[in-house]
Amino acid sequence: MQHGEVFTFVMLGRRMTVALGPKGNNLSLGGKISHVSAEDAYTHLTTPVFGKGVVYDCPNDMLMQQKKFIKHGLTTEALQSYAELMPLETRTFFKDELKITPADGPKKFDVLKIMQEMIILTASRTLQGKEVRESLNLRFAKLLEDLDKGFTPINFLFPNLPLPSYRRRDRAQKEMSDFYLSIMAKRREGESHNEEIDMMTALQGSTYRNGTPLSDRDIAHMMIALLMAGQHTSSATSSWLLLHLAEDKEIAKALYQEQVDKFGNPDGTFRNMTYEDTKQLPLMDACIRETLRMVRHNTHTQH
Repeated sequence: MQHGEVFTFVMLGRRMTVALGPKGNNLSLGGKISHVSAEDAYTHLTTPVFGKGVVYDCPNDMLMQQKKFIKHGLTTEALQSYAELMPLETRTFFKDELKITPADGPKKFDVLKIMQEMIILTASRTLQGKEVRESLNLRFAKLLEDLDKGFTPINFLFPNLPLPSYRRRDRAQKEMSDFYLSIMAKRREGESHNEEIDMMTALQGSTYRNGTPLSDRDIAHMMIALLMAGQHTSSATSSWLLLHLAEDKEIAKALYQEQVDKFGNPDGTFRNMTYEDTKQLPLMDACIRETLRMVRHNTHTQH
């Protein structure tokens, strides 16, 4: 390479550093905070979408604490409840949205688009809670679309241009933030009786090490970040898995047989799975791990 594995150039008045090869990976993944700052790199892209005070719009120490708050919300009890809800959402999606029944033959669909839609439904029902899932209508979908279109490369350089897409992004961010705030207010006032385990409940009452509690607005912004960031990674990974299975029909048949052996009933139906069941599917586990490995490999190769 003409300029080496790590070099810097100036573009539109800003210093841009390119990190390639082993040295570049070491700098990006293992560099000291004093040398590389994810906050400086990503805040122009993420803060207008997620909101202020969370993720990359706060010091790294606060971000690490926010990650711990979220991790504490992913208890074994919560994951056990998700295992029942996710198949229910998936079956409902196949039946009501895709109009697919067990008697139907092969059907073509846009795998990335479908997985994005299905992941949003399952994530909203599990991580986000019953109230969020019940509000997933055309308006909510439009807000998500406007927020999603806020993730554009131009944000890195010009996050506040007077563009129509930016105005739609900002309106969607505020409306979704206010939506989460209204749910928290209704819960406190007793107007919403939520007895399920969800992330919003887990985050309420969380306090930073310096004694500062998470504000409702912080929680709202973290809920937006969870919904947006989780949807992107999960739908992309799931799409890659399905595409590879479509290419290797033997593996696809073996995966189906694993499901039949584990969950099949004599009448041809399937019993509901549990969280413990998901740990006893070696082929499924191997396929997921291999997909993640290939995604990481392709990402590093492109960089």
